[in-house]
Amino acid sequence: MHTRSIIGTGAATAVLAMAVSAWAATAVGVRTTQANEALPAAGIDSVSGDSFLAWSQSRPGHRNLYDAYLKKNAEPAVKLNRRGRGWSGGLDTAEKVAVYQQARNGNSDVILYDWEAGTRSKPGLPVNTPKWEYDPSVSGHWLAFARLNASASPDVRRLLLYDRDAHTVVGLDTLRANVSRGTLVGGQVKGDWVVWSKVSGGWNTWSVFRHQISTGQTELVPRPSGRFDYAPSVTADGTMYFFRSGSVCGKSVGLRSYDTSGVTRLLFTLPAGRDAYKSYASDRGDGTVDVFYDSVRCAARPPNWNIYKVNVTPGSGLREALTARGSAGQAMSRMPVGAAAAGGGRP
Repeated sequence: MHTRSIIGTGAATAVLAMAVSAWAATAVGVRTTQANEALPAAGIDSVSGDSFLAWSQSRPGHRNLYDAYLKKNAEPAVKLNRRGRGWSGGLDTAEKVAVYQQARNGNSDVILYDWEAGTRSKPGLPVNTPKWEYDPSVSGHWLAFARLNASASPDVRRLLLYDRDAHTVVGLDTLRANVSRGTLVGGQVKGDWVVWSKVSGGWNTWSVFRHQISTGQTELVPRPSGRFDYAPSVTADGTMYFFRSGSVCGKSVGLRSYDTSGVTRLLFTLPAGRDAYKSYASDRGDGTVDVFYDSVRCAARPPNWNIYKVNVTPGSGLREALTARGSAGQAMSRMPVGAAAAGGGRP
């Protein structure tokens, strides 16, 4: 278990501005077996009404070896990775495609699965290289993913955005680090928006970012001093969902929204001693959003990751702050127990 150190100054300090409305979100278990289940992605087909869920699950007797799965409604789950180990990424119900990470023989690639045709395909050289590609997410012709060059010293981690139509790659963020310094964790791409988190400063600084593809602008979400932001997801209107916590695993962990006007709201608080690693936002089409997340009890040995969801109405919750938005320019700790194994097997 990694404990979080108190972060230093440098992030914008939020001024608490309480609103009269209170949050009433309730967590519902989605995958809660004795296996480790993590990295959720979900969506509802607006035409057929079919529901889809992707996730990663540990193998019986091997809690740190994962496979990626996709499930439609109550039908049997499809194992996405045919070989090696697998970790789920995002999915797009309109495109009928899910993306996942497959690692084999010391290399990790991004693979797309067309669930209507039942076929798998690789995006090609602009995405897959001899380096370690991880944390993919897909929306329309956009594919967001991260790449680790472990041969560099310190290693180089990049977050990239691939246009599947134009076959071009744009860099969103870069971090020179190693396992003791920090990492980049890919989040979700949806429509015109991409979100991710960055861990730096020897795991003492945890921040989340939102990027608008059409404008090329990247925004650092303002964070109070002494707090950690992570596990971001996003909807098509640019509303961001993320977790904010205290200095150790499971301390004051709350799910928050951050809209495009810069308002942060507290939506839901995890029970004391529980933490999260990834979230994924799915618009239900009825004015509400399901935020899926993986969660672990920090004191559990061995750790048992499970998947839950919270249904929220945009604009609901307890308003916390109205601050000027922090900018990260044109271009660009804390780890719950067992999260490294659950999250794409990154070194």
